[in-house]
Amino acid sequence: MSGEAENPRVLTVYYTYPGGRGQRPLIRLQGKWLEDLGFQSGNKVVVEEHSGVLLIKAATNAMIEKEKAGSVR
Repeated sequence: MSGEAENPRVLTVYYTYPGGRGQRPLIRLQGKWLEDLGFQSGNKVVVEEHSGVLLIKAATNAMIEKEKAGSVR
């Protein structure tokens, strides 16, 4: 996560109303650019929070196993 992004994108934060419990923010990512980066439909991703930054990366097998064991939120 160093330097400037190669192709920054400006996206809109929408709202969703899950189960009628009030509005929650929603960010939708879609496009061929995700496929070009190696994100395939059905694959798992990990989202990390860093002081106003979201880092999205492909999940490794070890991360998926931890999630199954209940140790990843």
